[in-house]
Amino acid sequence: MKHLIVFVGTDGVGKTTQAMNLTHILRQKRIKCVYLRPRYLLVDLFPFPVKKWIYKNVQITTQKTAKNNQGKKINNMQKSIFFKIPITIILLIYSFCTYLISIRPLLDEHVVVCDRYFYDWFYNLWGDISIIFINLLPQPSLILLLELPLDIAYSRMNYIGDTLVLPKYYKSLRSWYFLIIKRLNGFTIDTTGPTHKTGEIVLEKVIYALNRLWAFKPFEK
Repeated sequence: MKHLIVFVGTDGVGKTTQAMNLTHILRQKRIKCVYLRPRYLLVDLFPFPVKKWIYKNVQITTQKTAKNNQGKKINNMQKSIFFKIPITIILLIYSFCTYLISIRPLLDEHVVVCDRYFYDWFYNLWGDISIIFINLLPQPSLILLLELPLDIAYSRMNYIGDTLVLPKYYKSLRSWYFLIIKRLNGFTIDTTGPTHKTGEIVLEKVIYALNRLWAFKPFEK
């Protein structure tokens, strides 16, 4: 089977909601499907001091572009290349280990649906030039970019830390995701409407991909 479906987009666009909804629908259609959040799969296996260092230096979240209590901007893109290169190597190793240990074994019999994929880790370090690292990562079979005006996205964010992230960061990240979608031949889906309507569009794109792109026809009678 070997089908990995990845949802990407800024915070508040509904990645987790749509990923879990798609997983539920596919299971209802008797398709073996599992939902994963790859960024976090192996982090909790590390001892606490290591995990604390990872969260501090690798920046699991997007808060590096938020303002801290002193009002100073935190931004990994501004750090020294001598910091960014070893962190990039660590991220690549972590990404491949996560894929080989937690994702690849499932792909023989399951459709694996993910959000919180690895892409923006590299953007947070290198900005637009991080597109060169995308080809080094395990590639999904289908990538779906969920798109939403920023003002609406902010209103839908559930985590207070996400609302502190500067709009400039989200705008630049969104533009970068468009480059990824173009490079990987993915789809962009507007999530402005009701959740169930977005879910229908997502399912339509997935049906098209499963039935046409991969010659895997689970929806045909």
